[in-house]
Amino acid sequence: MMMKKIIIAEDDAQTRTLLKSMLEDEFQNPIETCSSGNELEKRIQERYSDVGVFIIDNQMHPGKTGLEIIHKYSDKKDMAPFVLQSGDYIEKPEDYNVASFLKKPYEIDAMIKQVKKALKV
Repeated sequence: MMMKKIIIAEDDAQTRTLLKSMLEDEFQNPIETCSSGNELEKRIQERYSDVGVFIIDNQMHPGKTGLEIIHKYSDKKDMAPFVLQSGDYIEKPEDYNVASFLKKPYEIDAMIKQVKKALKV
């Protein structure tokens, strides 16, 4: 059986590269990145059945915010869980159907724990 992918959607290149590198050290799953809300939305529309977890930043330009994307796609059949990260405080993230919310800055171990939970490993 093919391993489910981890998708990182983050508009800050340095954060995106660092997060990908740290997750590659921890997981065997293939990791893809998106640099904008538009790119993430295109990826979801093309195919999402191969994804185990989406890690998304709330503020990504250009395109929709992370919360807007979660709201639009989270109820699709077989949609992977969303781990939302943001520098801003999000009131009641559970109301938006997120698997978990991490406020930036956070310890990488906190992200690893949430990804393991989402991937059920």
